[in-house]
Amino acid sequence: MTPVYNYLVNGTLPSDQKVAAIVRRRACS
Repeated sequence: MTPVYNYLVNGTLPSDQKVAAIVRRRACS
């Protein structure tokens, strides 16, 4: 949950592209 929270609050994504895609998908749903 923390990466999703960081993305929503700070707009930062994990450096791993696969993880970043998952975070982006979860944040939008």
